[in-house]
Amino acid sequence: MEAVCTKSFPPFLDYKTEKYVLTKNRKIGVFHRLLQLGVLIYVIGWVFIVKKGYQECDKDPHISVITKMKGASVTKNFKDLQERLWDVADFVKPAQGENVLFLVTNFISTPGQILGLCPEVRSIKTGKCNTTQFTCEIYGWCPVENPDLIPSNTNKTLEQTYLRSCTYDPLSSPYCPVFKVSEMMKQAGHTFTELSFLGGVVGIDIMWNCDLDQSDSTCKPQYLFRLQDRKNNFRTATYYWDRENREYRDLLKLYGIRLEISVTGEARKFALIQTFINLGIGCAFLGAITLLCDLILLYLNSRADIYWDCKYEEAKPPKKPEATDPTTTNMD
Repeated sequence: MEAVCTKSFPPFLDYKTEKYVLTKNRKIGVFHRLLQLGVLIYVIGWVFIVKKGYQECDKDPHISVITKMKGASVTKNFKDLQERLWDVADFVKPAQGENVLFLVTNFISTPGQILGLCPEVRSIKTGKCNTTQFTCEIYGWCPVENPDLIPSNTNKTLEQTYLRSCTYDPLSSPYCPVFKVSEMMKQAGHTFTELSFLGGVVGIDIMWNCDLDQSDSTCKPQYLFRLQDRKNNFRTATYYWDRENREYRDLLKLYGIRLEISVTGEARKFALIQTFINLGIGCAFLGAITLLCDLILLYLNSRADIYWDCKYEEAKPPKKPEATDPTTTNMD
């Protein structure tokens, strides 16, 4: 005997199962299919193809950078026509660095300074004034540093063999880790001549984006150069004593280009758990679409009462038939 179906509101302890009702509402049908198509395009196209959702990603890899500079140059002081040979030990501070390198491009030299009294405006004042030079007497390292910066010719390179097998070029050799200083300044939007006089700060961004599911040859860096400051200098001194045990020092004010290196990147590799997570998200979206269409039919449609009657019914078990007495017989 079939169960009798009547509309009711099930109590708390009743069991409720799903019922599938085929509706001939074309608007809801088209809306439903469009949402399903959008979810499929999002999951397959965006999540798996564009964002590679089947891979796990490490956006903070452990990276170390070692910098090393090679070459030599000659500087010429146009004031006294003196030439000086500079090699790596002279114009690279520090000699071997990690993420920072300072390239000396100009300097002010004040040799033979000794502690004493001399006219100046910056230091410990003694309270006496020099009426001739219109300055105050100070106690400090004399003679004081010359504030006039004299241009030096640093374009003459003596060593060319350090380029080895390749030199960085954004078009022909974009992955070569050997750089010309002039090329780095050019990529930062300036020239070496502009920055060599007063120095500057240039940032070098190295970006690694590696797909570990492919061959190692596809894991290559990308370089970006940007100017951060147009001036940069610092002072350094060498101390010594004469035979009379008087302390002297040679003061150098060094102007140069400070190279600050920043390395970022991410590594990707196939991960089964990540794949299942994104597939589960896609299935959840498809289920949410069905729920949304049901809500529209049951609450926002003009014929919602008809859909209510068809979707929600109460099924009661059939009544048992009455038992027949076997001892009772039909007598004619």
